[in-house]
Formats: sequence, C-alpha cells, structure tokens
Amino acid sequence: MLSYKEDRFTDPLFPSRLAPLTREAVFFDIETTGLSPASSVVFMIGAAWRDENTQTACQWIEDDLSVEGERRLLTAFFDLLAKRRPAVLYVYNGRSFDVPFIEKRCARLGLDFSFEPFQIVDLYRELSPLRPLFPLKNFKLRSMEAFLGYKRRDKLDGKELIRRFFLWKQTKDPAVLDLLYLHNLDDLRGTVRVFSAVAYIDFFNGAFSPLDVRSGPDTLTLSLEALEAFPVPAAYSLYGIDFQGEGIQARLTFPLYAEGIRYYYPNWKDYCFLTEEGYAIHKSMAAYVDRSRRVPATKEQCFTYFRPEKNFAKDTKALARLAHMAFDLFGFSGKPTFLDMFRV
Repeated sequence: MLSYKEDRFTDPLFPSRLAPLTREAVFFDIETTGLSPASSVVFMIGAAWRDENTQTACQWIEDDLSVEGERRLLTAFFDLLAKRRPAVLYVYNGRSFDVPFIEKRCARLGLDFSFEPFQIVDLYRELSPLRPLFPLKNFKLRSMEAFLGYKRRDKLDGKELIRRFFLWKQTKDPAVLDLLYLHNLDDLRGTVRVFSAVAYIDFFNGAFSPLDVRSGPDTLTLSLEALEAFPVPAAYSLYGIDFQGEGIQARLTFPLYAEGIRYYYPNWKDYCFLTEEGYAIHKSMAAYVDRSRRVPATKEQCFTYFRPEKNFAKDTKALARLAHMAFDLFGFSGKPTFLDMFRV
C-alpha cells in the first residue's frame, strides 16, 4: 500500500462564519473497482482536514486487491479517524455510496469498523432542497464544484479511472499513479469547495438581517443583508416572488395586488380555497362555508392577503417573517438541517 500526504492542501473558500464547522471534521472520498460492494473493492481513499489555518490531505492506494490488501487500506483510514476523532465527517453523495460501500466491505472482510461513532453530513443531501437555485444540468460533484468556481485539473471519468488503476497495477507507471492521486485529490478539493454553498443553507434558515422595504406601484422590495457572503450570485422566482442574492446583499420582490401582498401558508393540504373570495382558509373554518364555494387548496392557491401597516418598514420581526414565508414557499427552508446540531 502506498500513501501520500499533502500538507499544503488548500482551498481558501471556507466561509468565515461557517469555518468552525470544519474544525474537528474530516472530508473523505473513496475510489472503487465498481459500483457493487458484493463484487468490487475499495482501492483508494482520500481524507482531508483542517487544523487552524492549515489544511492537510492524506491518500492511500492499494495495488493488492486481495483480502489482506483491502484490509490494510480500510484499516489505515479508520486508524486516522480514531487518531483525529472528528466530530463530523463530510461527504458528497457519500450517504448513498461511500459509507454503505465501506460498511459492506468491512463486513465481508471481517473488520470491526463502523461509522456509528461519527456524525456524517452528506452535502449532496443537505444542498438538494436548494437545487432550483443552481442552474445545473445535474447535481453531480463536478457540476456543483464548477458552478462554485473550482477549476478541476483531473479529466478522468469513473470508468477511465478504473482502467488507469489496473494499468498502474500492472506497470507501476508513476505518471499513471499521479493521475490517480490527482483524481481523488480533486474530488476532495471539490467537496471542500462545495462546502462553501452551506452559506446559502445558513442564509435561508435565518442568517440575515432585514435592511429596509420599499414600495412601488406594483411591487414591494425587501432588502436583506446576509451574515455570510454567497459564494456566487443566486436567483430564483416563484409565483411572482423574485429573489436575488450577490455578495452579502439580497432582495425579495413581491407583487402588489389590489388586495395587498399574498402571504402563503406552508401546509397547503390543510387549507381550502374560497373560489368567490379568492383566498384560502383552514379546513377547520371551511366547514362553515358552502361546498359550492370552496375547493381543496393547491400550493399556488394557499394564500391570504395582508396590507403592510404604517410602521411595517420598522418592524424587523415582521420583515423577517415575510422573508421566511418566501423561503418556505420556495422550499429552501422550514426543515431541519445539519446546522441545527451546531447550534446551542
């Protein structure tokens, strides 16, 4: 088994507000000879971590695909975890692949290793609710890291990586080995870069301050200041409500109707839409309305109207509630996230 350690593994894009979430943490990624743990093995593992201002990566590669060879590889990885005792492990789509693959290989190899002691945060799953925010053709690691500005040097896809591994296993060509290391290192760096997108999760779950609100003839615009800058500009619109965010500045624009601003309720299945009045009421109240005048509400119909009062612009709590209403409507907040386990 060969190992490589890089003490200058750097990616400066750790959001300052979220940097504490990367301390006592390990990012990791695996490479395998196939997709099935029943017929394939792990041949490479990479791990990265941060100590104060230093970031380190360690990679292990095993050319011996026997039981003993894979045992050495997995043991080296779990020895590192035992030594560092991370509070959290970060992966990208690792809940679906890396973690169960390793667990099944350990079981087959008779290794008593487990991820049970660790909190595992899958950035793919955590960021999935925000997919409409990212103009991507898919949500693969390469697409996300490119969107967030990471320029990958590795060009190998999964099949070509496996082919190169067996070529190196046969020839021991150092140039081929460098390509294997580079692929895994870029996966680690890409995952670290994707971590910067946690700033969006943090923002939509309340890491902002309302600044001001301005009314025009047809719209009301709410300005917000994020506590952590967005890695790249982001935009989204739904039902006429428009969101724009860049740097630490964000704004929500709401359409103004004759009746006022539409305030949407999140649990639309519990509401009925009044066809004549043109707004929704809770089912508990709908029992008092003639059936011919009500229908089950849809998400788009589940709203009522309100008119901002005179001091609305100075009421920061009311402004924050309006912002949260929009973010819940977008599907960007309202559910638990891994950030909750870091909050006291």
